[in-house]
Amino acid sequence: MTPTPTENPPPGLFSHRPSALPVALSLLLVTGAILFGIYGPQIAGRLSQSGGVPLVDMVDAAGDMRLGAVMETLREKDAPDLNLQEARGLVQRLIGRNAAVQNLASMGYHLKRVGPASPPGAKYRGAVLVYRGEGEQTGHWVVLFMAADEGQFISFDSLGRPRPLMPDMTLEGELAQQTGGDATALVWSDGPVLHVACFETADEAQRVREAIGAP
Repeated sequence: MTPTPTENPPPGLFSHRPSALPVALSLLLVTGAILFGIYGPQIAGRLSQSGGVPLVDMVDAAGDMRLGAVMETLREKDAPDLNLQEARGLVQRLIGRNAAVQNLASMGYHLKRVGPASPPGAKYRGAVLVYRGEGEQTGHWVVLFMAADEGQFISFDSLGRPRPLMPDMTLEGELAQQTGGDATALVWSDGPVLHVACFETADEAQRVREAIGAP
């Protein structure tokens, strides 16, 4: 006896109509692949540097610590200028690295204080140097933070990718200023030591840039 074929087979058994669920999953996979292609390298780069300290955080911390360093120096306003060789020894003990200490007297700034600092990424391995302006620079301060640099400080390019701070690179950024003005920071690294120099104005930063040791 020949079986009689059914006209309407059960749905999904021999049907060639696509199911909604596989189509939705396929679209989801394609969309995910596109998004990963666009954002994956940036996310992976950031995750690979998850233990790093963004330089913007370092600059923000320098802006916060700057006023306290100046106030400490004002309490010792009659103290003589620091001997540069002695200052180098203090900095070396504080950060555990050899570091140059610049003489800015010819620019109108005299080194008055060297003390410990604990910037992010270099807790207990940082130093602050405070230069007080005299003569035409009276009332102005140059505050320089130094920190042991072991590659933990990172910056990001316009696409959000992490990049190292090369020795011939200087970054410039504005500092938060509670009293107004346009305080500016210059950031650079010579390899062993990261430097963040804080100035009263952007013009002052450019004028003193070479003398302070920034590339």
